[in-house]
Amino acid sequence: MPTSLPDTVLLRLALDFRCVEAGSGTLESGTKDEEPSLTAALYVVMNLLMQHPDSAGDKSELQISDAGLMRAFQIYQVGLEREIVTRITGLSTSTSPDALAEEMLRCADE
Repeated sequence: MPTSLPDTVLLRLALDFRCVEAGSGTLESGTKDEEPSLTAALYVVMNLLMQHPDSAGDKSELQISDAGLMRAFQIYQVGLEREIVTRITGLSTSTSPDALAEEMLRCADE
């Protein structure tokens, strides 16, 4: 979960998720020549969904709709960005890592 990530990993994941959100190009180059990689975002979200203790069924298989997967991406991205703001401002958030995980797990049912 974002709260347990070191700063460098947190920032890199936030950039990866933001590039997925942008849909094309990279934030550093501003070009549209190369598509953003979904690899990191997809791995993180799918791994969290599969390893969640409340996930039903086989832990080596997960079925999720495209809409549910995109919603899970968005939820995790918000969690990443909230954690960055929390670290910068020093103000805590009312959203717990468990609540974030539960909300992501509900996406598998969409």
